[in-house]
Amino acid sequence: PNGLETSTQQELVDYFTSQYQQIYGPDINLASDSPDGQMMMIFIQAILDVQDLLTQIYNQFDPDSAIGKVLDQRVAINGIQRQAGTHTVTNITVVTSQALNLYGIDQNTNEIYTIQDNAGNKWNLIETAVISGAGSHVLAFQAERPGAVLSVPNTITTPVTVVLGVTSVNNPTTYTTLGINEESDYALKIRRQKSVALSSQGYLQ
Repeated sequence: PNGLETSTQQELVDYFTSQYQQIYGPDINLASDSPDGQMMMIFIQAILDVQDLLTQIYNQFDPDSAIGKVLDQRVAINGIQRQAGTHTVTNITVVTSQALNLYGIDQNTNEIYTIQDNAGNKWNLIETAVISGAGSHVLAFQAERPGAVLSVPNTITTPVTVVLGVTSVNNPTTYTTLGINEESDYALKIRRQKSVALSSQGYLQ
């Protein structure tokens, strides 16, 4: 009736001490530097760790305390969905020496043509390109990771997908569209609070 109740460390120490004394007698040495005392504290720490986990699970039934995926489930009760992140888009010049195909994320049969920048960010070709011959081709790529991934000119130069006929890759310009980071737990909680307060009068309003 009072919600989740857990024991404190001192309460557990008192309980274990009484149990030890019932078995071994009141003169058992349970000092912190004794083997029995150390074993007792290992048991107690295990219980405290499990209690902490149970407390986290219990608190996450409240959308103001929930985090991550559980928060997504809680706010869905109020008809709210986390705002997803978007991908940064940038143009990359691909120089080829022959006819070839570069496959984008618009298909799921062939390996997606991917390039990496100096910071380790991977960039995926958006639309499959059918290249008829040698030349320079400006193609649109998007960051593999959603969010505000910056593209510094002349840094996306390392092919991850090796394709015969591609001689060089480079981004002479910066991004055309900067991605947006996924809505944080904090921002989502604030938006949920405002949503349920729309028809109220008082402090929340």
